[in-house]
This record gives sequence, structure tokens and C-alpha cells, in this order.
Amino acid sequence: MNKIIANLAQIAQAAEYFDKQTSAAWRIRSTLTNMAVWAANAHIYALKAMDAERIAKSSVKLATLRCWMRDSNENSFTLDFTPSNVRKTLGLERKVDAHEEACREARTKCIRTRSAAQFKQFYDAAIAAFEERRRQREEAVEEVSNLLSDRSMFIDHEVADYMKAFMHWDIRPGEIADADLYDDNAVEQQRDQLAEAIGNALEAMWDVCDIQLAAAITDEKIQRLAGYQQGIHQMMEVAGVNRTRLAERRAKLEAQIEAQISDAGKSVKSIDADIEAQMAEMMVPKVEETPKSRKGVRIPKTA
Repeated sequence: MNKIIANLAQIAQAAEYFDKQTSAAWRIRSTLTNMAVWAANAHIYALKAMDAERIAKSSVKLATLRCWMRDSNENSFTLDFTPSNVRKTLGLERKVDAHEEACREARTKCIRTRSAAQFKQFYDAAIAAFEERRRQREEAVEEVSNLLSDRSMFIDHEVADYMKAFMHWDIRPGEIADADLYDDNAVEQQRDQLAEAIGNALEAMWDVCDIQLAAAITDEKIQRLAGYQQGIHQMMEVAGVNRTRLAERRAKLEAQIEAQISDAGKSVKSIDADIEAQMAEMMVPKVEETPKSRKGVRIPKTA
């Protein structure tokens, strides 16, 4: 089992407690939900393509991630894989300008081919592909939700043969439990993604916890926050958070903030000076000019 997933219980309560200030619990849930939903969606595409290699790899990846999800549900963070949340994760509730996306894609292809002659062709193809992807995702919502509730994968003869020949897995055709397909090496990208998400959440939680602990005056709150701080510190070690790198990044960030504050201070001083100059000008009484008397012009009398 993945060591980060196995130790999430250490920070689950702290993440929920500080969620409003840090979005830690939401961030962790979103990361786990996204990787599982997209892995299930990729497995559905592999099945439709009837490609033994893709099916074998997506089966191992999905089985491994489902083990992570079950462990998270049982020990730390409850994940929502209902159709409505799957639909949201697949981006089907997000408003997307198909015209703008198609233009961007067509322009990229034109730049690549060094010619704008096929822009309309590329545009039409992008619009058609966009609509087709959306249709396929809509159709896959229920299937993704069902896949993520399963605990085993069906492996046919062709996939089993591929896994034995190229992946060196002695797998027999039929229903295979997720635990028997578990492989951390198959989810290397997801492992890094999870570690980064946990690391960022831990940093935010540590800052908020440290501030609140310094300000706490009741024994109950002090004990609770001290326990959270210890759990966060231990989880940093489990997740492999580089404290030296973290301190360097923090120092650079603080230097940038100080520079911005200094620039803002200069800007404010300049604005204040302009305002004071204008106010001083407004306070100076205006001297009313007396109208100049007109000199009479004598017109000679005509006979």
C-alpha cells in the first residue's frame, strides 16, 4: 500500500479543522478523486479500442488506484464517486467556449504546418472532436461511477497473454482482485501528483496551525492544536517534504512580498503627495479679476 495513503489518517482531522483557511481537505479529496475518475475513463477508452496493451496497463493502474481510494474511504477521507460528482470531475458542468477552443487548436496546427490554408478544415475537425469527446464523456459517467465501486477486474485471454509476455505477470483469465493487480510502479505519475498536493496542503496547514497555537489560551484548544501540529510534522516526513527547500521557497516568497510592499509604499507616498498638492492648490483663494472698462469710441456725426 502507498505509504502516503496509509498515513493520511494522521492529518485527516487537522485538514478538516483547517479546511476553511487552507482548503487542505478539499485539495486532498480533489486530487484523489480526479486521478481515480480519469483512470476509469481511460480504461473505458482502452476497452472500446480493444487494444490488449492499453487494457492491461489501464487495468493495473485502475486496480491500484481503487485500492488507494478504498483505504482512504476506510481510514481518512471519504471520496464521492456518485454520477453527479463524476460528471463534475469530467468537466461536463464547466462552461466551455467550443468556438474559442477550436480556433486555438486550429491556429496551433496552422503554425505547426507554416500555413493558414487549412484553418477552416482544422477548425471543423476540432469542433467535431470537441462534441464527440463531450458525448463520449456523458455516456461514460455511469460506467465510470460503477467501475470505481468495483473491487476486481475482468481479464480476458488476450490481455492475460500480453501481461504474461510483456509485463511478466502470471495472470490467469477471469476475475482478478484489485489487490492481486496492485503495482505502485504503474501509478508513478499519480504518486508524484499526490505527494505534491499533500506537501502543499501540509505547508498551508502548518502555517495556520502555528499562528493559532501561538494565540490559543485554553488548554483544550492548545492540546488539540499541538496534536495537529505533531501529526502535520510526521506527515511531512512521510510525504518526503524537503524542509530545506521549503524554507528557501518561503524566504524568496517573503522577499518578493516585502519588495511589493515597499513598491506599494512608494506608490502611496507619491499619491499622497499629489493629493496634498492638489488640496493646497484648492485652499489658495482665487483673486477675482475686475472687468476692464471699455473705452468709448467716438463715431463722427454724419450730416
